[in-house]
Amino acid sequence: MKNYEAQIVVTAAGPAGLSAAVQAAQDGMKVLVLEKAAAVG
Repeated sequence: MKNYEAQIVVTAAGPAGLSAAVQAAQDGMKVLVLEKAAAVG
């Protein structure tokens, strides 16, 4: 099993989740996005 480190974890990669992840990354945070579906959006 792999271990990941992040300051922000976003669950669900829909429009709101992706917007939050991009903003957090632009603000300098380490971001992890989790999505159960095969595609995002």
